[in-house]
Amino acid sequence: MTKKFLRLAAWEAAVHPEDRARVTAALDRHVATGERFEVEYRIVRADGGYLHWIDRGRCTPGPDGKPLRMIGAVSDLTAPSRRRSGCGTSRCTMR
Repeated sequence: MTKKFLRLAAWEAAVHPEDRARVTAALDRHVATGERFEVEYRIVRADGGYLHWIDRGRCTPGPDGKPLRMIGAVSDLTAPSRRRSGCGTSRCTMR
């Protein structure tokens, strides 16, 4: 396996299982059609908790037209999400 494949596999494994199919489908659509890639999802933290992210990017093709790399930005929406859901207190994190 190439390093590139291992990085992609590690990212996919970190996406919350309930979000994974939707997120990978959005990435597949982007690569196939050039459709804008922008998706919100949860990603696992080292302590087993989850962060709520929005990911935006675009795939850059190599000379052969195949995807070479993904360029983009991720924003952490965790704190605003917790406030909207009423989980801005330590009581919510204890559940």
